[in-house]
Amino acid sequence: MGSRGSSSGISAGVSGISATEERIFDSIRYSKRENLIVYDDKGNIVVKEGGMKSHTGYEEHDYEGMNVVHNHPQGVGYYPSNQDLATLHNSGAKSMTVVSPEHTIKIIRTDKVQQSNYSLRSEDTISNERVNVQSPFGNLSAGQYRQKYGISVKETNRLNAEYKVKRMKKLMEDAGYKVIIKEQ
Repeated sequence: MGSRGSSSGISAGVSGISATEERIFDSIRYSKRENLIVYDDKGNIVVKEGGMKSHTGYEEHDYEGMNVVHNHPQGVGYYPSNQDLATLHNSGAKSMTVVSPEHTIKIIRTDKVQQSNYSLRSEDTISNERVNVQSPFGNLSAGQYRQKYGISVKETNRLNAEYKVKRMKKLMEDAGYKVIIKEQ
């Protein structure tokens, strides 16, 4: 890895995301279709491909020791999907980043990650008790919450997305990953 401030290689700044990575991420951030880029620790692109509106086909590649980024186009949740998390965990990738016009979420494998301490089960990702993150709506559905408090669908969706990101972050950190969330 390069030293801090070098122009080649990945040298993460204060945010944990290097200028080289930012350039890679920005190259697909605003695309209307999902795209995938696999890059090494020096920022060299190993694989780059475009996919469909909501899928890249990325599970077909070997990510062992590599960094992976793909975008979630507008209208797709900006947080990593269950498939994204499972692919990161099972592939041996060093990191997986999901970018959208508004957010960057980078999940980094640490030496604390062990295959046995994480399994992606639906109850892990949907159980509030498992990750100890309170639903923004309490015991109400999103629709009931909107009616009771007179908020918009857009605001309800924003609250729900923030909740899902907190849940995912807690789940991944419990499994030994480092999670970086950056708003654009």
